[in-house]
Amino acid sequence: MHILKLLIIILYLNIFQTVYAHPLIGEPQNQQWIAIYGYDSVAYHTDNKAVKGSETFSYEYLDSTWLFASKVNLELFSQSPERYAPQFNGHCANGLSDAHKVNGDPEIFKIIDDKLYFFYSKWGRTQWAFNQKEQIELANHYWELFKND
Repeated sequence: MHILKLLIIILYLNIFQTVYAHPLIGEPQNQQWIAIYGYDSVAYHTDNKAVKGSETFSYEYLDSTWLFASKVNLELFSQSPERYAPQFNGHCANGLSDAHKVNGDPEIFKIIDDKLYFFYSKWGRTQWAFNQKEQIELANHYWELFKND
């Protein structure tokens, strides 16, 4: 009987992990993964602010649904998604440069050399005001180690 309970728990955990484990930050909604919690990744570049997208303007990329605030932003993204998608799949850039992986907050971001970086906290973003090149190199290094976890 204990083995049967154990097998049911293991099966449940595997299903739960399969359904909710996703390499890109976001949230499940109506049997799809909404990338970066529904924020418009182009608006960070064009408006320099976090703007929620709309289901009216959506695009499938990286097994996720990306939402946009306008048709123009959707078209820009569809032409070059890798340009507008956040670095490190939206995980905290500062956390990665400190050798740990944590989700970034889409409301706390920074554009550096036309690339979008999310941060877990405003303090983490502030730390990236200095030695940006070194911080990016460290984050890239640790991302290679952590990205499949």
